[in-house]
Formats: sequence, structure tokens, C-alpha cells
Amino acid sequence: MLPPKKSVLAWTSVFLALAAQVSAFAPASGSTVSIKGRNDDDGSLVARKAPTIAQLAAKNKGKKVVFAACAKDSECQQGCCGFKTGKCAGPDVAQTNGSGGCGRGNKSPNCDVATLLGFKNCLAGTKNGNLKAAATQQAAAFAAQLDKLPFKPAKRDIDDEDESDDDDDDSTDSQPLEARKAPSIAQLAAKNKGKKVVFAACAKDSECQQGCCGFKTGKCAGPDVAQTNGSGGCGRGNKSPNCDVATLLGFKNCLAGTKNGNLKAAATQQAAAFAAQLDKLPFKPAKRDIDDDDDDDDSTASQPLEARKAPSIAQLAAKNKGKKVVFAACAKDSECQQGCCGFKTGKCAGPDVAQTNGSGGCGRGNKSPNCDVATLLGFKNCLAGTKNGNLKAAATQQAAAFAAQLDKLPFKPSKRDLGMFPLRVFVHLCRRLSDPTADESVEDLSRREVLQQGKYAPRLLKARETALELEAREDDDEEFDDDDDEFEEDQ
Repeated sequence: MLPPKKSVLAWTSVFLALAAQVSAFAPASGSTVSIKGRNDDDGSLVARKAPTIAQLAAKNKGKKVVFAACAKDSECQQGCCGFKTGKCAGPDVAQTNGSGGCGRGNKSPNCDVATLLGFKNCLAGTKNGNLKAAATQQAAAFAAQLDKLPFKPAKRDIDDEDESDDDDDDSTDSQPLEARKAPSIAQLAAKNKGKKVVFAACAKDSECQQGCCGFKTGKCAGPDVAQTNGSGGCGRGNKSPNCDVATLLGFKNCLAGTKNGNLKAAATQQAAAFAAQLDKLPFKPAKRDIDDDDDDDDSTASQPLEARKAPSIAQLAAKNKGKKVVFAACAKDSECQQGCCGFKTGKCAGPDVAQTNGSGGCGRGNKSPNCDVATLLGFKNCLAGTKNGNLKAAATQQAAAFAAQLDKLPFKPSKRDLGMFPLRVFVHLCRRLSDPTADESVEDLSRREVLQQGKYAPRLLKARETALELEAREDDDEEFDDDDDEFEEDQ
């Protein structure tokens, strides 16, 4: 039974708002999206509409140009980081000019983008990855637009992997779920090859090859040594130090007060593999659960829902401490401490100043400037033509907190809205409403089970508008406190 204290209108608001979470699976007007890749009418496989070349190419506008130093393909506009040279190159030219093909940081070179563009000059020994991966499609679109080459963007399947950082690496993501296995140490370690070495300055664990940024020193360190040499453990930038990688490697010398995170997280597994390979230590990579969280920062994801609160300004601001200062060159807002990369200048700026000093607002790399952080801080000087995004996004909230702390401005961190209520909780509630005798816990729901809830999709799109109206009348924040996990929205 539902608690009696809420009105019917309030509970209607709650469940319609929960429905908005999975509305991404509902068929929008004119689109051909399906749940779990199936059409509701006949069960046939349906693909999403292909994006335009311009849409894809725009996402790579702020990345590195040819000849710029790089550590992996996804850093370059044309999606090709020379396997031997570590410099961005044209995807076809890299096959013949001594670059050794593309794919710097991987165990073998690739010819991904050149293949998509129809070139037949792939270097012997290249091994292509998933040509439908977002990063590869974006790079091919950019190169096609740049050199006026023919290119037809792929229709993305509903289960396609969207993570651009990993799309250029060897992966098992395209395999059926039941066929996925634990990656090898070499595969994991290769992903950390281009990161910072010991003693290099760092702002967080994920910047370092061995996944350990000294909590006190802000310098990369060996994960076991950091527990005893005055580094204060690992975990720089978090509220408490950790002993994650050292634990995975079997060390028992964790510093008192360390608090470990998710040891199956991708970044932690990669770091442990790198350290194991470096020091010839035993390590067995974990089989990743489909719902594993990849964040290496402290999180409230594991807390009970009712215990999650809005983060403090200090907690949010700390996450931006290691980012770029004003006047530093940048490619997008998330690179800057104050969350503002000048739309015209490509330099970090104060979020309010950027609206008036010729920076053209914030939002470098996007199709229109924004005034996100300035709006959160109460400024009214937004440049004409700016278009704000999701002001509750983690990156925007962190940047506003940093700027507020820096300039002593008032700012109230946001509690995450009901529209982002955890999908698994929504499905659980739907099941309980349809079958009150069901006793499975929320934690038992896997992503596969969530995606099978296609029967709930048809009415969700209309529910969004109704939910937004109802939410304006009813305040359910006390009942559903939300977490501050990152969910940065790519414009």
C-alpha cells in the first residue's frame, strides 16, 4: 500500500515524473526508436534514424587538429592519433606517412575512419574496431565535411555503446551480454598507457597510470607506496582517501581512514592491470556487471535512496579544483574550473564576464553559446542568443559551486529532479503495482530486465508534459532526495 499522507494528485505527479525517466525509450514523433530493438507491432528489429553529417561533425569541432600531440584517437578531430607518432593525423594519410596507422595507446593500430571514408590503403596489421561507435562516426563525419568526401552515417542500434573514450579500443561491447568475458590484463593496461607517471602533478586518480593520485600531495604514486610514504593514500579531490588499487593487488597496508569505492569500476580495473603489468604482480580482472558504475570519485550511488541529499558547495567545488583557470585555452566548458569556455575565444572565463567581454558567452564547441553557470549564480546579463542547457547537470552544478566559492557568491546546489529518478526504482514500483505479491528488491533488477519493460513505453511521452505541470504544484523533495552522481549532458 502507498503511504496515506500524499494526495492522489501528489502520487500521480510522482509516478508520471518517474515515467519520464524511461521516455527516452518511447517513440517520439517521426522517429523509429524501439524498446530493446523491437517494434511493438510485429517484434521486428528497428533501428534509430541516422544523424546528419553536420550533427556528428559538430561534436568534434573543439578537438585537436593534425600534428597536435595526442594519447588516443578520440582526442583528435579526425579520430586518428598516430600509432607510432602520438600526433593527430588525417585518417588516410596516417596509413602511409610513417604514423603507423591510427590507434595510439591500443595494442594494435586501426584504420577505422579511413575505412568508413572508403579508403583502401589500410596499413598491414591494422585491426578495426566498432565502426558504428559514436566517436568513430563523429570523426568520419568531421573528416568527410573537411575534405568534402562521401560518407553515410550509420543508423545506431538501440544498444550501441556511446562512450567515446573507449570506442577506439579493442572491446567486447558489441558482443551479446551473455558472451562478454573479463578483459585481459594487457587490454586493460593499454588504456592507461598514455596517462601520467609517478611524481607527475594530478587532480584525481583517473589521471594517473596506476590509478593513484596522492590524497595529500596531488602527485601520482604507486598505489601501495602511497599508503606509507606520506602521500596520504590515493583519491586526491575526494572527501576521503582510498586504497582501491592496492586492495585489488592484494596489499594489506591500507592507511587508516581510507574508504574504498567500487573495485569493479573501469578506471580502477585498468589502473590495477597497469600496475600489475608494470611490477609483475598477480591480478585477476573482474567480469564487469552490466550496471557497474565507472566513476572514480566518491559517490552516493550505494546509499539508500532516502538518505541521499543535495551535496554541499564545498563538495561540488572540490571536483573542479584541478581544472583549467581563466585565460587557459579550452575546447569545452567542462575543462574549466568555472564551467565556461568562451564560445568565440576558446579560453576559460568567468561565467558572467564571458557574457560581456567579447568571449561570446560560454559553450565553446557547441552550436550555440550558453549562460548556464551565470544563470545559476543569479546574473541577469546573459548575451542575446544564448541557450541554456540542463542547469541541474553535475558539471554545471560543480562549476557554479566553484565560482560561488571563489567569488563569495550565493548559490544553492540542486537536488536532482524527479524526472531523473533511478530507472530501476521506477520499474520496481511498476512491478509492485501490477503484482503486489512481488518481493524482489530494487537491487535485483539488471539493465537487461529494465530494457525488457517495453510495455510501459507507449504512454510515457505524453506523461512527460503532464508530469511537469503536476510537479509545479506538488513538492515531493522530502520524499525523494536525490544523489549527486555525475550525469554530464553533452550538448
